[in-house]
Amino acid sequence: MQIRPLRVDDHAGVSELIATTLKISNSRDYTPEYIEEIIAGYSPAFFAERAEDSHFYVVCDREMLIGCGGITGYRGSTSESYLLSIFVRPEYQGRGIGVKIMETLESDVFFARAWRTELSASITAAGFYEKMGYRFRDGITSPDAAGVIWMEKINRKRISEMIENSITWAEECLGETKYAGWCLSFIEDALEMSNGFEIFGGDSAKESAELYSDAIRQDRPERGAFVFFDCLCPGEDGPVNWGHCGISLGDGRVIHAWDTVRIDTAEEIEQMTVLTGDHPRYIGWVPVERVLAQKPDDGKDKD
Repeated sequence: MQIRPLRVDDHAGVSELIATTLKISNSRDYTPEYIEEIIAGYSPAFFAERAEDSHFYVVCDREMLIGCGGITGYRGSTSESYLLSIFVRPEYQGRGIGVKIMETLESDVFFARAWRTELSASITAAGFYEKMGYRFRDGITSPDAAGVIWMEKINRKRISEMIENSITWAEECLGETKYAGWCLSFIEDALEMSNGFEIFGGDSAKESAELYSDAIRQDRPERGAFVFFDCLCPGEDGPVNWGHCGISLGDGRVIHAWDTVRIDTAEEIEQMTVLTGDHPRYIGWVPVERVLAQKPDDGKDKD
């Protein structure tokens, strides 16, 4: 058996493979009408179109196509990915071919660059993906209106790389004054510019803290976490709680933009004074994973 990239002359064969598998393997979980509707979406033209923005692989037993699967960017993202069209011909199931397909996809550059990879599982296949380390997105184990179950895998190695990149970038800014008064821009730039993607937060440190409030923790921040404080800052009509923020170095210290980019402990930050005479007050911290998960349509966009 051989696993190789999809070729143009495979398109019709992959369509047949998927149609056969759906009719046999998924028949116990879905109606014939539903299955025919899904099959209609897997035409040869579908694979020709997806070849432009995804990496697709097939498994061959001599001349027969017996398995397939693909990976692409999640909605065009360069920091998240999506698995699609993973099938194994019924008579070849139970031989480890599905595992080989998943291993191939997880060795692909689309998977390596992503902090999170998502897939839409059929009821039939959800158990297999769970064994491969995928978890139910938002803890929802039942199928949605389209009949699929959304699952995801978090790439801890990639998140660690992102954190180290952002801290290195931030430390290179130590002593700079250009972020004075722009603490949120500083920590967002550190994560974005060092990793080449965009994140979405609030318009101020306080607003971002509220946006991520579902994940706020008060214990010692882990390395790379976004750390937030309440803080009354000068506003056009008087003091406003714009808040303050920084990036945790994981040892009790925080790198943040004040008058200059500097490193202080959270306790030292709370002793600092702004023009209103107020002092920052520690709110808590959120892990990078939660920051990355924020979508532009989930709340407020950044400037």
